[in-house]
Amino acid sequence: MRNVLLGIMCALTLGLAQPVLAQSAEFQQLKAEAMKGDSDSQLELGVMYEQGDGVEQSYAKAKEFFERAAQQDHPEAQFNLGIMYEHGEGMPKNKKQAIEWYSKACENGDEDGCAAAQRLDRRLF
Repeated sequence: MRNVLLGIMCALTLGLAQPVLAQSAEFQQLKAEAMKGDSDSQLELGVMYEQGDGVEQSYAKAKEFFERAAQQDHPEAQFNLGIMYEHGEGMPKNKKQAIEWYSKACENGDEDGCAAAQRLDRRLF
């Protein structure tokens, strides 16, 4: 029994058990809501995929869900896309695209988006 518990603790520590969440009823419900167009669910899935939190890390899936939410003017999703473009997470760095997404986040009330757009705009030009 002690060896089983030790194995589970090691797996959790190493992150080997995280993709199990993707099989849970809660994850399936979240994904269903996201597919129905709920922007908060889309954002949450994007964050999970970006960070590998409970699912296998995937910048491509993170970008997909952030874009779905961003198209609905979700400022946090727009800001997260700006980060992905600025830092080249799963794609080549693209400062102009980053500024565009940060600016959209700013237009939708995200103060961090405003600051990031201004910071990059000064560097670019």
